[in-house]
Amino acid sequence: QQQQQQQQAACSSSKSDGDYRITVGEELRSSSHTYEVMSFLGRGTFGQVVKGWRKNTNELVAIKILKNHPSYARQGSIEIHILQQLSKEDTNAYNIIRALECFSHKSHMCLVFELLEQNLYDYLKAQKFRPLALREIRPITQQVLAALAKLKSLGLIHADLKPENIMLVHPNEGPTRKYRVKVIDFGSACYTNKAVTSTYLQSRYYRAPEILIGLPFNESIDMWSLGCVIAELFMGWPLYPGSSEYDQIRYIVETQGYPPAALLKVARKTNCFFSRHPYSYEYQLKSPEQYLAESGVSSKEVRKFKLAGLDQIRDVTPVPAADPDTDLERADRVQFSALLKKMLCLEGKLRICPDEAIAHPFITMPHLQRWPQSQLCMESETLMQVCYRQPATCLQPRRQQPPPPPPMQAAAAPAAASAADLASLLGPVYYPSASAALPPPPPPPPPPPPPQAPANGPPVSAAAAAAAAAAAAAAAAASDPLSFYMSLQPITYGLAAAQKAAALQRAAALYQAATFAAVPLAAANNLLTSVNPLALAANAPD
Repeated sequence: QQQQQQQQAACSSSKSDGDYRITVGEELRSSSHTYEVMSFLGRGTFGQVVKGWRKNTNELVAIKILKNHPSYARQGSIEIHILQQLSKEDTNAYNIIRALECFSHKSHMCLVFELLEQNLYDYLKAQKFRPLALREIRPITQQVLAALAKLKSLGLIHADLKPENIMLVHPNEGPTRKYRVKVIDFGSACYTNKAVTSTYLQSRYYRAPEILIGLPFNESIDMWSLGCVIAELFMGWPLYPGSSEYDQIRYIVETQGYPPAALLKVARKTNCFFSRHPYSYEYQLKSPEQYLAESGVSSKEVRKFKLAGLDQIRDVTPVPAADPDTDLERADRVQFSALLKKMLCLEGKLRICPDEAIAHPFITMPHLQRWPQSQLCMESETLMQVCYRQPATCLQPRRQQPPPPPPMQAAAAPAAASAADLASLLGPVYYPSASAALPPPPPPPPPPPPPQAPANGPPVSAAAAAAAAAAAAAAAAASDPLSFYMSLQPITYGLAAAQKAAALQRAAALYQAATFAAVPLAAANNLLTSVNPLALAANAPD
């Protein structure tokens, strides 16, 4: 009887489509927390999202209340399983939303997440769909690529990447944090080894060709979606805003050409959109009139920009002629379109993967760093800091720092630091996996010019100049060994493990030596030379 009463209560609190009838002020209870519903945030395919107040910790959270309709039950269980798997990872480091807990409320599964500020679509809408500059698009792209790299390593496909599912964490803060983003909504996610060809996936504007024509697919469909997203950020309008699957295919073909005939031959839905010439192996896209006659669906033209090739995206917004960085902006657009073409490759198996995209020149900016004093380069590097600065939660607790040795011990050159010395000096540091989720940090700044001798004084020796540079660098980091360690990342990035360990040991020795009250000039000069970025780069792989 009690079970029947619970079922009746659940039915009365649910709409006919399975959505929960939520009211502001209502309390939702898990085994350990009580949540008060503050406001309604949005609705999706599998349920609705509300803003909640976790009373016992005084935190604001986002609560996703899933439909209890049978058709959504299986996907809901998959989402919960995927979120449980992701909760074991450092989601902060890989720019993925953090799930806090899940519980059942009146036969509806509730998923609790950290509360994030604003999705990219709402941000664009608030900006009246003003196109973003490439220097703003770059950090967003890198962070989503890092998330996709992690998902790929776990054998996961997000399958619904779009501006609404990329959240800005701090949209109203300074330039080094403004474009911090996280990927949300794993309601459509699936495992690569369980992907089913007939599955209806992805929002239409961001749907990959293999989904449209019915081919086997993998995580590369997420790369297609990301390519469409960053093109939309640059244009202020969707690249392929098809009102039907036919229009979606038509827009793609008119801009990028036909998919390979070998793929069309085996695709499940080829005959829906293409016809085959009776005397050849060539496929032809059906005309809008032919498609209307066969399907009853009329074609519409809603594109803001009709591109005859992806290279033309460079010219959708004018480059200010009076801008001193005009040539750099054009070079940046060339790299952007080059990456975009690799992301929007029609053949999924040839599409660029996340690790390769993170290493692409558009992300690493070598074309800008040739002119480090240009405004475009400086602004770009400032905005990219959000990508390679590790959040505090990515670091394990640091151990108590040992006291520095007495000044008298500085008379002799210090020995190379052991692994234990390095650990005690720097503290344990979180390392991401081999999926290269972090981008290459910018190259080290040019070395400062040697000190100038006074007008009537003796010249400054090279050893004295080296010692001065070593002392200045280490003195600035003496109060924070971790900052000193992170400053070495541009030097050691890309080295093999053994080379990197040796370089960090020499750097630790330099740090220890430079914090002493007095350092012999020759010893300081030798130590400085041992961690010279040029010397290390000579041994680094291309």
